[in-house]
Amino acid sequence: MNTVTLGGTATINDLVSVARFGAKVAFSKEYEERVNHCRAHVDRFSHEGKAIYGLTTGLGDNWKKFIPEKDRETIQRNNIYAHTCAVGEPIAEECTRAMMFVMLCHFGSGHTGIRLETLALIRDMLNAGISPVVPSHGSVGYQTLEGHIGMVMIGEGKATYQGETLDGAEALKRAGLKPVVLSSKEGLILLSGTTSVTAFASLAIYDAQTLSLTADIAGSFMLEVLKGTLMAMDERLMAVRALAAHHHRNAEAGMFHDVVLYHIVCFRGEFRHDSGLLVLICPRVGTVQAVQNTKTTHTLDFFFKFICQSKFLSLPLIDAESVQPLVELSHFFF
Repeated sequence: MNTVTLGGTATINDLVSVARFGAKVAFSKEYEERVNHCRAHVDRFSHEGKAIYGLTTGLGDNWKKFIPEKDRETIQRNNIYAHTCAVGEPIAEECTRAMMFVMLCHFGSGHTGIRLETLALIRDMLNAGISPVVPSHGSVGYQTLEGHIGMVMIGEGKATYQGETLDGAEALKRAGLKPVVLSSKEGLILLSGTTSVTAFASLAIYDAQTLSLTADIAGSFMLEVLKGTLMAMDERLMAVRALAAHHHRNAEAGMFHDVVLYHIVCFRGEFRHDSGLLVLICPRVGTVQAVQNTKTTHTLDFFFKFICQSKFLSLPLIDAESVQPLVELSHFFF
């Protein structure tokens, strides 16, 4: 079984390995040190009693209300309750696992203030195969999905484990894990950012790249069987067309190599249409991987200074104009 060790830059392939193929997750020493270093400052600020949004104060309209230290665990738990309101059919297990992996990437950046033990529970749930049941329709498209993962972490909600759907507490117990008691700011952290959309976009891009490569291989076999000519795909012709996708595959995703294009080229028309698809897909790989490794939360903690964001950061991973060709492509194949 492969192991993905977090601490450096995680790739889309890392996410798919964990979410779809069951790879284990481990933390590097660097990962643990930066999480603990930032949390130490959060604890200090919490004890000092300064008014810091989401840490010592309420949220939204309650931002002016100071929360006593003895009530902060209750408030963080209530944050999870208040956001656990997604509805509809559950998302696929691989989507939930992808969300949990992105959480580890986001929250382990060393700028969120979450405790290592809270991240360790997410890691251990992934490694044990505990998958929270997450309804597919959240608020504003994506918010609240994360709340259902948080519910299982505190011993509530529903989760699947070894083929059974169980109460969250029972699933944790059978796997030898214990629920976490959320501390200052942790409820807000678990609910913030673009966790779900980043996870879903990563899986979609991986599948789109796989579909593109499959089409190239199928077309190449047909070209060889029919004894077609390679002249139409000459490198000099491709250079004139000035599309990078004609010359190489996106190496960033770790799926393709330059030699593929020239060794098993496809039909002239099929290949050029596929190149247009690559022009659509490839720029998104770098964007999604960047977001996957970036923490987007209400409050980013920079050790001695808190920078409060006024709203959720939702980066434009795939705009409506770019999505349309993918929709039309799916109609063609399916």
